[in-house]
Amino acid sequence: NVEEKVDLDAEKDSGAWFNLVRPSTAGGLEVTARYLRGPTREREAKLIGLDPESVTTVCLQIKFENKRTDAGILRRVRIIQRSNTHGSIGTHRVVTPQEIVALKTGQMTTAILGISFQSASDRDGALQARFDFKSDRGSTAVDIRPSLGDMLQPCRIKTLDFDSNVEALQGFSRVTTMFQLPAPVLTSYNALPTTILKHAALTLVDKAWKNDKLRFVGNLPASLDKIYVVVECSSDSGAGTLTVCCEHPLCCNTLKDALKSAVSASS
Repeated sequence: NVEEKVDLDAEKDSGAWFNLVRPSTAGGLEVTARYLRGPTREREAKLIGLDPESVTTVCLQIKFENKRTDAGILRRVRIIQRSNTHGSIGTHRVVTPQEIVALKTGQMTTAILGISFQSASDRDGALQARFDFKSDRGSTAVDIRPSLGDMLQPCRIKTLDFDSNVEALQGFSRVTTMFQLPAPVLTSYNALPTTILKHAALTLVDKAWKNDKLRFVGNLPASLDKIYVVVECSSDSGAGTLTVCCEHPLCCNTLKDALKSAVSASS
């Protein structure tokens, strides 16, 4: 079944869902999104005419759902691009999905929003794309700012080289924080590799846990310098440490905060 294979690929090659438009403020329209990665991102970028090889190309899977409580239909659901603003890296080209003519109560559909930014940046939230999400029930202004974790690039490295490079990065190039997995601990422990990969476009160095340790690596989007993540955690107590190493201290702290929030909320 081709459709089933596509769905499975999209599930694997994507970040976590996040909210863009809430039904309580948009006449019943709910919009969520997630960043596509890997082969799925490449395929979708090609289909809409964007360069899949560029680090500035972003593809989001957008989910529209009618959550009106009065059984009413949402009509003319669409995304309109707004102009760039000064002080952030704006868009070079945007490909919005076709207008949805009608969305019945409880009905859901997905589409692809493609964005090519003017340049890459290692600074979290430096890229900005501005839109209005519209329907016959009103309009909601939305700013899309990809996080540093969402913009990380794929990277491959051997375990021995990883450990050697992490050991060499000390002082301001290393930050460590403690975390506690939520109950049930074993479930959260087993899900931890997936949880981290959903919240940052990192590459898992080893295929699974090794002596209660996980290793992740990625390339920063602009400098292409490597950023390393080491997670050590007890499968019994759920107590662990998260270490991020990189030659850019600000990037270390940004990714550390994002991943600590993700793993502490996983279950």
